[in-house]
Amino acid sequence: MTVVSSSPQRTRRTRRTSLGIVLCVLCVVRGGEFARAQEPSAPQALSVAQLQAAIDKLGVLDYDTRTTASRVVRRAAAVQAVPALLQAAAEHADGYVRYRALVILTGFNDPRTTGAMRESLASPNDRLRTVAYSFFEHNPDRAMVPDLLAALDKERAEFVRPALVRALAALGSDPPVQRAPAGRCGADIGKDRRPARAPNARGASTERAAFEAAVDRGGDLPAWRGLRVP
Repeated sequence: MTVVSSSPQRTRRTRRTSLGIVLCVLCVVRGGEFARAQEPSAPQALSVAQLQAAIDKLGVLDYDTRTTASRVVRRAAAVQAVPALLQAAAEHADGYVRYRALVILTGFNDPRTTGAMRESLASPNDRLRTVAYSFFEHNPDRAMVPDLLAALDKERAEFVRPALVRALAALGSDPPVQRAPAGRCGADIGKDRRPARAPNARGASTERAAFEAAVDRGGDLPAWRGLRVP
């Protein structure tokens, strides 16, 4: 009986395996180089006109343009970007630009952000109020309790109010907040000239349950990580 050696086959398999390993290593190395090339190691210097042009494009409909503009602003030096974003969030004519400017501002961890969030709580722009409530959810401030409790009586936007409730839940150990669920958190905030709708009632019930569950956890919520935008 003749036995055929499998050494050539093993050799070919070994070569293919080695080639695959080499290619994988090259992909990892080249991928890392590409990522480093894409993400600058230091803030990018921009002229005032360039930065303002990027901010103005934060609200355009084209996704690629909007994404590029966001990237430009995020990579700008904080000394340039923060004042420009603060101004845009407060004064820009486009409400969507104000919203995106406020979101991007959170990524710079500037102490002035808190003041901008406080001001945004009074904005008629639903998006701005949602961002502000979310900010205080993850940055609890006991000084905000009176303002947040007062907002329970006037916040009527059904997609904004859950963020308000979570901001209060983050302050669940505060006595006035602990009393809020029974008296005010479950109130129907959908009252207007139209008849009350079942979804509003269910939403209020859901808010109250979420609030009480968060308070039971002691208001221990994760640290603020900012809101991602394209």
